Amino acid sequence: MRLANGIVIDVATNDELIEVKNSTTSIHLEQLDKYANKTNKNFFNYSSKKVIIYIDKPMDISNNNTVKLIEKIKNKGITVVNSLDELKGKLK
Repeated sequence: MRLANGIVIDVATNDELIEVKNSTTSIHLEQLDKYANKTNKNFFNYSSKKVIIYIDKPMDISNNNTVKLIEKIKNKGITVVNSLDELKGKLK
């Protein structure tokens, strides 16, 4: 879905905004600020919908950089899921 201001949302429900990524290497923290940081000029989550990032490929949690990245995302208040079953469990 493309909004009038050019921002693209992968999936939007009544209660959630879902960003879909192929792997952790395709995640850019500053891109996620449009969902979580009200001071970001591109912020648009004025309805305070739950934000979920779905990562398709398995995450390498033995990689310290991956663990740090996931923690930074979670610290923004964004839920991270890594399987369709996990995603289903997070949806209302």
